[in-house]
This record gives sequence, C-alpha cells and structure tokens, in this order.
Amino acid sequence: MRHRGYSIKLIDDATGIERLACLIAKVHDEGVGAMTRMLAAHHPRAGSIRWLAAIHDASGDAVATLCLIPWTILYDGIEIPAGEMGIVGTRSDHRRLGLMRALVERFDKILAEEGYIMSHIQGIPWFYRQFGYEYTLPLEMKIHLEFRHITGCARSVAFRQAGDDDLKLLDGYYRQTMRAFDLCAARARDEWSYLVGPSMMTDYAADTYIVEAEGETVGYCRVPRKGFGEGLILNECSALPADCYWGFFECLKQKAIIAKKPFIRVNLPQTHPVALAATDLGAVSLGGYAWQIKMPDPAAFLSKIAPVLERRLADGAFASYSGTVELDLYRESVAIRLESGRVAGVASGGNGEGARGHASVRMPPNLFAPLVLGQKSFAGCAAFYPDLAAEQKTARLFDVLFPKMNGFFHCPY
Repeated sequence: MRHRGYSIKLIDDATGIERLACLIAKVHDEGVGAMTRMLAAHHPRAGSIRWLAAIHDASGDAVATLCLIPWTILYDGIEIPAGEMGIVGTRSDHRRLGLMRALVERFDKILAEEGYIMSHIQGIPWFYRQFGYEYTLPLEMKIHLEFRHITGCARSVAFRQAGDDDLKLLDGYYRQTMRAFDLCAARARDEWSYLVGPSMMTDYAADTYIVEAEGETVGYCRVPRKGFGEGLILNECSALPADCYWGFFECLKQKAIIAKKPFIRVNLPQTHPVALAATDLGAVSLGGYAWQIKMPDPAAFLSKIAPVLERRLADGAFASYSGTVELDLYRESVAIRLESGRVAGVASGGNGEGARGHASVRMPPNLFAPLVLGQKSFAGCAAFYPDLAAEQKTARLFDVLFPKMNGFFHCPY
C-alpha cells in the first residue's frame, strides 16, 4: 500500500521492529521504546501483534507507526476479540501528511481480516474521533485519598512482592474480582507472567504485591512506577476483607511517603470495593479520562452477543417479543430480528435509512459503542443528540437490550 511517496508496510522481522522501537523512543521516550521491544519479544501474544509502519520511499526510514495489540474482552461472559491501537507515533518532520490516516486504513483492514469486532485506544484528546473512535469506558480515574484520611487500623496489613510462584494466586484473585464487572478484560495466566517479568523493564512497569493481613493472604494490588499525576497510583486491586482497608491504605501511604508522593490516587472504577472504601474514608473523585472505542462491524458484534440479548429479554416485559429492531447508523443500518424473545438473525443493511426515517432507532455512529456497551443511557444521549431518536416503545426495548453495564479494563501488558 502506497501513500504519496511513502509505503505502508506490515513489519514482522526483528530488524524492522528494532527500527520501530528506535523511532518510538525518539517520538516518545526510551521507556516506550523499551516497551515496544518487550512486547515484540516477550509478550505471550507477541505472534498476534501487528506492527505497521510508514516507510519514506526516498530515505528508507520508518517515520510513522502504530500496532494492533490483541485483547479478549468479556461482555457479560461472552468473549469479544478486540484489537487495541497502541504505540502510535509520527516523526515530527513527517506530520500533517496523512500518514496516520493511511496507517489506520491498513489497521482497519487487519481488524476485518483477523475477525476483531471491537477496537480501543488510550489516545490523546479528540484526534481519534476522526477515525470512528468515541470516549466510552472509564480510564485513569482520579479518586484522591489524602494521608490525613488514613487513621486507625482494624487489622495489621503487609505487602510482599509477587513473583512467578504467585501466578496461580494472582490469576484466581483477578478472576474473582472481575466477576463483579459486566465488561472487563480477560487475562490469561501467561500474561501475569509477563506483568511480573518483562513488563518491569518498560514504562508500564508496576509493582505487583500480595496483600497479607496478620500472615493470611487476602488479595493483591498493583502500583505503577510511573504514571499520570503527582499521587501514588493504585492501578489494580482485588476486593479485600472489610476490616483490612485501613491497614491496606496505611501500607500505600508509607510507600507514597517513601516515593515522595503527596497523596494516593485510586485508579479504579467508583463501583470497585477498594474505591468505595477509599470514598468512605474521605477520598474525593475528580473524574478521569476514558478509553476510546469503535465497533468496526456492528452486525458482527450484535451477533456475537445474541445470547446476552436473549437473557435480557427473558427477564422483563419483552420476554416473548417478536419484531425487528433496526439501528440506522446513517452510513449503514443493522437489523436485529427477534422471534418470541429469541434473536433469529442480525443483518447489515448497507446504507442507512435515516433521511427517510424508516429505522426503528436512528443513531449517530459514534454513539453505537457507548450505548451498546452500557456506558451511556438512551435518554441521556438523546438530550444532547437530536439525531438520536426512536418511538417510545422502541426506546424502552432498546434500554432492555442494552442496560447500564459496570465496566473497566485492566491492561494485559
């Protein structure tokens, strides 16, 4: 694939990836360059990572890059293949030439060819909206817990550094904690091995601790060595016994003091037991950022989650409903055919019918991900988007099919 004096290439050899790592180190920093090398050489899904580059034909230099990192997302128990767009960068003297647009076009083709039905990115503000991504799921939460709030201690708590011998334990705590979430990232045990091993030599390095209370193992947590903001970041944690939280936060406080951090930032969803415990002590939520998500094939996504849709229908007034719910996304339409409360089929209808008003639900395409992933309500979005519309009964049915979901993603690297 060519673009105005550049070649858009898939890089799959060690020499080429090293060139990309050097490029990324210059665009970002050496830590992100190291992360590129570690992912390519040591991550258990390294063989499925796709590295893309724009090569300047005249010089032969790699001047822009991005990669596809495979994830498995659990949507109410259904496994969704997702491709994260990661490690994005363009050399400063080759910007504003459409190279990123060309790379994203190739990226989207790989998503389709390899069966990914969701894509997500942690990227900079606004930029990725032009490629179909929309802010959807909580990311980098700012729940600030000040040291003055941490008083008293019901049980003595201690941390010990986790290692390879703890992989089974970590895997069990993670799975147990994620059961409380309708939408989360699956994590295999070999990904835990990467997190406590090679990842520690990258910008994503996080200390993984086993949490013990009076000699009894009660959970785990992860504390990044770098990160956004001034506070010590609690990036991941299992649910803990109720009488352990004061002691747990006291341990974090001592680590923050050693690291010269002025407070603790809980980077967890507000529904998480640890976040609730921090709030009970006086922590203040200052919002956060969000994952940007797009669904490249809405029909494939809806077909995949059909068993979930049927379970939701079975629980309410639409249990025996028959009819077609057509989602007009303006550029395309998707029809969900229901027969007696069962999903009889999902079909893409090509160009949308929005201008003629034939669809059951008319929806701007950027709202598809936030609505079907249960992060926004139909009524809430309709208040801001006049082009989101449906008859009252259809809107009620839509709310049954796509209710609010408790979601949060923890990275597998």
